[in-house]
Amino acid sequence: MSTTPSTLEYPWYLNGNWWVFIFLFAFRYVRAVVNALAYFLYKPIPVPANPTYGPPDVSVIVCTKDIVNETFHAAIASALIHPIHTLFIATAGLKVAGQREPFLAKFTDPRIQLLWRPEAHRRDQTAQAVDLVHAPLLIISDDHTYWPNRTTFIPSLIAPFEDPNMGGVGPLLEARHRGHAFFSVAGFFNYLGMTYLLRRAHEFIATTSIDGGLSCLLSRFVVFRSVIHQDPEFKYAYLNDYYQGKRLDADDDKFTTRWLQNSKEGWKIRIQGGPDSTMTTELGEYPKFMGQCLRWTRTTYRSNPRALREPSA
Repeated sequence: MSTTPSTLEYPWYLNGNWWVFIFLFAFRYVRAVVNALAYFLYKPIPVPANPTYGPPDVSVIVCTKDIVNETFHAAIASALIHPIHTLFIATAGLKVAGQREPFLAKFTDPRIQLLWRPEAHRRDQTAQAVDLVHAPLLIISDDHTYWPNRTTFIPSLIAPFEDPNMGGVGPLLEARHRGHAFFSVAGFFNYLGMTYLLRRAHEFIATTSIDGGLSCLLSRFVVFRSVIHQDPEFKYAYLNDYYQGKRLDADDDKFTTRWLQNSKEGWKIRIQGGPDSTMTTELGEYPKFMGQCLRWTRTTYRSNPRALREPSA
């Protein structure tokens, strides 16, 4: 009894739709090649011979809920090495109220202004400090990012502000290597944090090099013109950013990036790469990193669709 061999079934992309596979393959790898070329062709904006701004033209805001933490102390000490104008530490919560005297006994630098609010909310804490800023440039930093001990750091970082339309500039961030054992859970998560920031750095430099674009100015550390945060229209929108009826505290970096990109003033944003403007931060600490990934996932559906809907100015 003879049998008829069954018809061979090919994958869908070979069944008359091969061009779809070719398109997707080309899109994936052409983009990777273009980004790699853009990354290697990128050059940071050089520091001019007679810059408009210097370190004394920079104020700093750091928001925190714990001012006795050793990581926070190391971050503050690294900032005070530089001749900045003022360092505002925006604190909140009952816990901090009892920490003020030990902190001020350890840090006696007159450039420090310690602020306090009863309820913790990053945006409220930032806005409280912004009202007291008098310097033309403003750095907003988190409480676990370390400034490099280089006199070239701030001049390099603020060099893009020679352009009067430059509104926000970010540095290159690298995760701090904590020297864990080679095979360990802590070392694995530290590695994840390091690779995450490395990938973002490559992406940011590539897109900046191609067309000056940037997906987001990271709130871990960013420099703004002070007039942007002091603009009453910006401040109102910043403090009244809602999602499904709830006022947002997180996603402030996404909000600020959208505001600058869509502003009627035509503000520009940029990553200032290079060794002079690279700094380290804490990222990849288990189990804290899991919560950070969860917040980033929430940001994807809270803020990214809004960025796609809003037309760029």
